[in-house]
Amino acid sequence: MDKSPATFTVLIKTELTGTPGREIRVGLAEVAPNFTGSPHHHVGDEVVCMLEGSITFTLDGKPDVALKAGETCHIPAKQAHFGKTGSEAVKFLSIQVQETGSPGISRTAG
Repeated sequence: MDKSPATFTVLIKTELTGTPGREIRVGLAEVAPNFTGSPHHHVGDEVVCMLEGSITFTLDGKPDVALKAGETCHIPAKQAHFGKTGSEAVKFLSIQVQETGSPGISRTAG
């Protein structure tokens, strides 16, 4: 059985006690080399922390953001984007803050 070119594992999802009605979700994304993701957005803000490899995020209406291991970026809530990996596999943490019970991701028409 072939492994999916991109996986997302939720590491923790919990209510923010200091901010009623909001939750934080931290997930590990693992993406194969030479992979281009589908356009999507998150209902809340996302911070990406690169662990391994490099990726370029294309954000609708904004300059591309290239990241390598050890770098971070902020993707605003509802900002359509997708990632493209290079010749190496990629691992990054996705830290999302959103309204409690919101879906983590929504596919964007494109």
